[in-house]
Amino acid sequence: DNRMLHAIETGWFVLNKYHTMTEDDPVYAVALLLDPSKRRAYIEQNWPSDWLQSAFSGAGEIWEAEYNSIIDSEKLERSEDVSTPLKKSGDQLAFLLKSIEVKKKVICTDTDNLDVFINASPIEVDCTPLKWWSRIEQRK
Repeated sequence: DNRMLHAIETGWFVLNKYHTMTEDDPVYAVALLLDPSKRRAYIEQNWPSDWLQSAFSGAGEIWEAEYNSIIDSEKLERSEDVSTPLKKSGDQLAFLLKSIEVKKKVICTDTDNLDVFINASPIEVDCTPLKWWSRIEQRK
């Protein structure tokens, strides 16, 4: 049927139009990747293969530009907060404790929180993704 064929072609045209928009601003891909019930598996299963690279790289760029640096600075602040009481105290005991303090070296890995999350298996959730992320147990 010609009408059905035309409807299918129009549908693909609209999908390609929105994919082009996703390349410019990959927020939709990010939303799917951060949905615990979808993650990377959903996009790989349901999106055309030629859309995948731009979706994943766009999401990675947003992560690096907007959020990864925040996490790194929070880790640095937490590590500085641990030794703050000793820095403020000027007594001999504080100096002695500071001099024998064991310092751990930070071990850098190539994986970050985003990669770990999006590559994990999707899970069934009983609420919206926003409510899931707002739960206390997700705020580690």
